[in-house]
Amino acid sequence: MKNLHANSMRLLSLLVATITLSIALPPAAFAGLPRPHPRPTPQQSQQTLRGSLLYVSGTICRGTEAEVILRNASDTGLFWLDDQRLASKYLGKQVAVTGVLDAANNLIRILTIQPAN
Repeated sequence: MKNLHANSMRLLSLLVATITLSIALPPAAFAGLPRPHPRPTPQQSQQTLRGSLLYVSGTICRGTEAEVILRNASDTGLFWLDDQRLASKYLGKQVAVTGVLDAANNLIRILTIQPAN
């Protein structure tokens, strides 16, 4: 009888914990599939700054789809830039960019951009 009572209490505890978690956690937590992370828009990237602080010098140029990108000075990397309007003012020029790197999207969220010395 004592064993039956202990098992019933464990079952009741598991039931209460399951109900509590199902209320507290979003449905996606139980789906087992990661939620997609869309490429941030300029407005989103201005609002949320997460990532590594980065200082890159290079040339502002046009990408294959007419987007404004940064080719680093050592010519080994290309970065998409969140503020296309600001970056386009420096098209064809050497610049120094300080920003936050969104490595998953290879995107720099520009904090400062200025002509390179």
